[in-house]
Amino acid sequence: MLAAGCVSQRKLIQQTVYLNQGIDTALVSQYTLKDPVIQPGDLLQIQIISTSSATNALFNAAYGEPFTTSQPLTNSLAAWQNASASMNMENVSPATGSYQVSLTEGKLQLPWLGSFEAAGKTKSQLEQEIQQRASQYLKEQPIVNIRFLNYRVTFVGDVRNPGSFVLPSERITLLDGLGMAGGLIPGADVQHLLLIREENGHRQFYQIDLTLGNIFNQPYYYLKQNDVIYIPPTGRELASQDQLTARRFQLIQIGLTAINILVIILQHVKF
Repeated sequence: MLAAGCVSQRKLIQQTVYLNQGIDTALVSQYTLKDPVIQPGDLLQIQIISTSSATNALFNAAYGEPFTTSQPLTNSLAAWQNASASMNMENVSPATGSYQVSLTEGKLQLPWLGSFEAAGKTKSQLEQEIQQRASQYLKEQPIVNIRFLNYRVTFVGDVRNPGSFVLPSERITLLDGLGMAGGLIPGADVQHLLLIREENGHRQFYQIDLTLGNIFNQPYYYLKQNDVIYIPPTGRELASQDQLTARRFQLIQIGLTAINILVIILQHVKF
């Protein structure tokens, strides 16, 4: 039984050390980073910038905010404002410049510019569409910047700091995310991580083996918004926990037996 429970040093390294089975540097250098795709329910910060401060205030005001300016608006801009007054405002966050993509339709509504099909597009594609529509009312092409406000991932299981983390960048790798979560605890199963990802209304599951060197070329190497990564314990860790529990029960049994024997002795001793 002792021999069967032993693990060789080489096998232990293969099961616990990251990237120990080789890295193909040629394949790693060929990998191209893909832009994240906007998903239904995403919260976006959108800024439209032009040379006119009055127009900037109009474009970037959240629905329900009073718009005030000391500069007169052009007739076309005033007519555009009146025509857009009846737009649907329910998908806009109270924070200025932050807008939520509709969960059901995947659409985005902007002040005075109307509705955009956002889900399934990259930030650059949506920026170009907003720029084209806004340029119809301006003398020059505006600058459009979009940023994810809900770009977060969640780590659960055998990590030192489980929880959800808001990512400071949209270019975060799986190894970066594990570092943010404090790394894996001893006994974590590095060969059977599970990544849960929702894309285009479908839930996808990826089985991850951190000991393999090909993770750099996998679709899960760069994390996406709302990814969930589960790190399970190994069988050895579960067995050690079971053994610890069994030892505790044995100690409790020994203690109860000792107390029982002591009570029997005291009952038969004549003082």
